[in-house]
Amino acid sequence: MTDIYADIILFDSIGSPYDGNTMHKCGMGGSEFQAILLLEELSKEGYKVICLNNSNKESFVNGVLYAPNKLVDSYKFKCKNLIIHRYSEIPKIAHKKAFMWATDLNGVHNLKFYKLFEEKKLTLITLSNFHNDLFPKSWDKHVIYFMIPDWVYEHSIPENKKDYIYASSLMKGYSSTLPLWKYLKNEKLLSKTDVLNVCLPGYDNPTQDISDKNYGINYLGTLKFKEVIELMAKCRGMFYVNTMPETFGISVVLADILKTTPFVYGINGLGSLSELINNKNLTTDMQEYINMFKTYSSLNETPRNFRPKMVIKWWKKVLI
Repeated sequence: MTDIYADIILFDSIGSPYDGNTMHKCGMGGSEFQAILLLEELSKEGYKVICLNNSNKESFVNGVLYAPNKLVDSYKFKCKNLIIHRYSEIPKIAHKKAFMWATDLNGVHNLKFYKLFEEKKLTLITLSNFHNDLFPKSWDKHVIYFMIPDWVYEHSIPENKKDYIYASSLMKGYSSTLPLWKYLKNEKLLSKTDVLNVCLPGYDNPTQDISDKNYGINYLGTLKFKEVIELMAKCRGMFYVNTMPETFGISVVLADILKTTPFVYGINGLGSLSELINNKNLTTDMQEYINMFKTYSSLNETPRNFRPKMVIKWWKKVLI
């Protein structure tokens, strides 16, 4: 077998196919998006970086080599740092240090890693203190927050914002968001002209148009990342009833940065949001959420710093 060496190899057998151009061509999940940002920043730092995912072709984009993960059966990959993305399969890649970069809530899908963590053969990377606390205290683990591109922080903010946005997957709360939006419309706590723009990452989209003109619901399907940012910046609020606690909540963080007030009702808790979002329009009480629209106020909070230059410092501290 031919040897292929890199300083860092990220192995992903879970996500959809991607490379550094995917975010500019179509929608994508937050985990894949973060993988791209991380690997590009590591490349800028001088590391030789390879990303093996579910793609069926090779590409070299912004200093990162993307290739099909099935190539581990044909080539002998070696690296200093192996990053297993989420609950991917454990690849046969020779390495000096291995990490499991979790982005999802802990669950039975992680059982295959438990023995490796107990034997100190894996180091866990989580996204927030809330996320970190979902895993055993005895494990070798670190909290490293997600990256938000510099240009998002520098994005121009329109003076006259209007309407709302739902920017998450269906499974994270749309089935609960919809009836509460309709209730507020019926109670006239939202005006007749208020629109809820619904955009989804792409992996659980409905098969039919879910727009509803009677309630101002505008289904936009899956947008490119920059299109989501453009739309979000124009909206005065994010309307989000969340049923799956967020490990990070990238869409809510983006809204906070873009001065699009994140109105979030966490039915099963807020997860990491109260830790990472300065905005106070977050609640676990439905009546309190309803009251927010009786006395609507856009709080001018200063968003936290998740710029790549800051986050990459934390990664470099744990890599060989």
